[in-house]
Parts: sequence; C-alpha cells; structure tokens
Amino acid sequence: MRALFLLCVLLFGSLSAAEAQSLKIPLTVYAGAAALDLHSTHRMLQYEGFRELNPITGWLDHREEALVVVSAAFDVAACAAIYHAWGKHHRKAARGLIYAVAAVRIGLAIHNYRAVQGWAKEKRIPL
Repeated sequence: MRALFLLCVLLFGSLSAAEAQSLKIPLTVYAGAAALDLHSTHRMLQYEGFRELNPITGWLDHREEALVVVSAAFDVAACAAIYHAWGKHHRKAARGLIYAVAAVRIGLAIHNYRAVQGWAKEKRIPL
C-alpha cells in the first residue's frame, strides 16, 4: 500500500497542476495497474521456484521490497517520459499510451496470480 501511495505522489508531483489535470485519470489508472502488478510480483516471489523475468529488476529477486521500490521508480520515469515526449502537444496519444501500458501491467498481474494459483494447486497448498 505504501508503494502505491508513493507511486501516486511521485507521478502527480512530477507534473504541474495544469499538466496533471489533463492526465489525471490515465495516470490514476496506470498507478492502480502498476500497484496491482507490483503486488502480484511480490506475492509470486514469496513462493519457491518463481523469479522476476524483467531484466531490469530481475537481479533483485531475493529482495522483494527493493524490487517494488525500484520498479515504482521506473514507473514514475516512464510516465514522465511519456508526458514530456507527447503529453504537451499530443495529449490523446499520451493518454492512449498510458492506458495501453496500464493494460499490459494488468495482464502481467493476472499472469502472476494465475501462476501462483496453479503452483499452489499442483502442490496442494491452500492459498
């Protein structure tokens, strides 16, 4: 929960009030999707046999909390880059890209939860 709060503060804090207003809903959706993905990754890494496949943060497999913090920092940087590249002059494109990336993050979270559920079912461990 703290990671979600930190992510939202950093996302909105990196933009001015007028800039953030036009991207408020897309950034909120993205922050929620990122938090869901980070939670699913953290939960998945609690079980044996799972590891982070992202090459940027994979080296933090054994330190789940650090992985969440580093991933949240990358999320902030990605949203700031999208805004500065397209947000000023191509707001619709920026909104669409943020929604698309949020959809990918939700897909990753669903994959992680299903992987843990399948593992637990195979091992006959109740979740």
